[in-house]
Amino acid sequence: MSAAQHDFLIEQGATFKTTLTYTDNTGTAIDLTGYSARMQARVNVSDVSPVINLSVGSGIDFSNPTSGQFDIEMTAAETAALNAGQVLKYDLELESPAGVVIRLLRGTMTVDAEVTR
Repeated sequence: MSAAQHDFLIEQGATFKTTLTYTDNTGTAIDLTGYSARMQARVNVSDVSPVINLSVGSGIDFSNPTSGQFDIEMTAAETAALNAGQVLKYDLELESPAGVVIRLLRGTMTVDAEVTR
């Protein structure tokens, strides 16, 4: 299965939080107990350092693993540090307890400029 395309809008200076559910092709939730997750975003895929670097305990939380749910979150301070108008390329990977890596999502993260500061 190839990674699903999903684009995010990140509002600069506001808390960003989204809950995702991993399901199979029939819509049945995949139990994520014991899984790890990582997500990086870069201006260019070839850039050495990511602009955003999230993992379990640092922006990714398995909120309800038996129901396939996990949260992605960035604080208002973290989003305020992003450059307004920036379009980042990202992907999100899950790793099973057996070491199988699944590239679950890919797409862009666009930073919407904060007006109220």
